[in-house]
Amino acid sequence: MRASSRGLGSAAGAGGCSAESYQRSADRQVQEIVTAKRKTVTGREEPFPMKRMKIESMEEMERQFDSIVKWLKPKPYPTPRAIANSYEIATIEYPDARGLNPLSLWDLHWVKELDDEGFIDGLIRNLEKAPAKER
Repeated sequence: MRASSRGLGSAAGAGGCSAESYQRSADRQVQEIVTAKRKTVTGREEPFPMKRMKIESMEEMERQFDSIVKWLKPKPYPTPRAIANSYEIATIEYPDARGLNPLSLWDLHWVKELDDEGFIDGLIRNLEKAPAKER
């Protein structure tokens, strides 16, 4: 059982939720975030709400879409730039944080677990094979 293997015990905090229930919920949330990000990258063919975004042409929509998606990485780990930016903001707001490991601001274990289990690679393979309408 994953939750107990992490030493979370049999119950987690408020509401009497079990550690296992909390773990499943957290896993699902991270999976949904990873899935949504991947669908954004691979779903270029799908129509977007162009009117709401006040975009007149498909060419402009594609240009804007591409300008955002080009920065997204296949796996949702923070970039060195994101780590540095977060650290800079943290040390401005909390000067005592200066000298801490910049990665200490990031809890990557949820994503790392999904990555180690093959979830992210499997998702990427499945979405790249699927027709646009299924993405």
